[in-house]
Amino acid sequence: MSAKIYLSEVDMTKEPLRYYDDFVDIKDRLIEYGIDVVEEEIDIDEFKSWLKEFTRINTQYQAYGEVHIEKCLEHYLSYKVLDFKTTDIFMDIAASGSQYADDLYYGKKVKQTYVLDLSYPEGIHGNKIGANAGDTKLPDEFIDKMGMHCAYECFEGKADIEYLSEAQRILKPKGRFVILPLYLDKTYFNCTSDKCDQKNVSFDEDAAKVWRDDVYAVPFARHYSAKIFYERIFKNLPKGIKGKIIFYKNLPELMKEFDDQRVYCYFAFVGEKI
Repeated sequence: MSAKIYLSEVDMTKEPLRYYDDFVDIKDRLIEYGIDVVEEEIDIDEFKSWLKEFTRINTQYQAYGEVHIEKCLEHYLSYKVLDFKTTDIFMDIAASGSQYADDLYYGKKVKQTYVLDLSYPEGIHGNKIGANAGDTKLPDEFIDKMGMHCAYECFEGKADIEYLSEAQRILKPKGRFVILPLYLDKTYFNCTSDKCDQKNVSFDEDAAKVWRDDVYAVPFARHYSAKIFYERIFKNLPKGIKGKIIFYKNLPELMKEFDDQRVYCYFAFVGEKI
């Protein structure tokens, strides 16, 4: 039996500055596969101002310690990408206990918000939806914008593919979704924790299996290589969905600004219904 490979040995989010050239290489590989890649710079001063405006988000994620800024950054970047209008209906996918949707609604950034999570009671209860993201039970062309923060990697089996089909169905024309971080690595792998019952986890047959050696008992997470992301996701986008990847090229500059934090949102996946 081969020795276990641990996440700390392969996961580039552990020391993202050290692996910057690898992320650039992944970006270049995505372009070689014909994926539309847009390089953007994060406006650090604007991000700091956003933290002051969205104080509840900032406060909520302070409890996350060394990834406090990462979690705030994910929401800031999705806020920028989705470019909300006051007439929008927004849904936060895999929202769990996030206050983001409430902040958007009560801050009058959007018209209406919904939050979806498997942990909620099954069905649609007010603006809370207990459902799989690939089968929301919502009407066709109901949602303007959708965001997903640090969740897509946990979609086991074909759930990552099924979500895209559901997005195509429930988004209005010109509607948009964003997924971030999009976990891309040089190696295609699934990671899991030995604290979880492996019989209940649906692993990808062609992915390497990596073990988490941290305090988080996460049963499943998928990291795509550029090749697998293209073949599994991008090449099979539903008809009517145009996709692109955003590469945040100045993330090292942000890391230096918050040098006690672990920041790793190099990639975002954006889809628009055309």
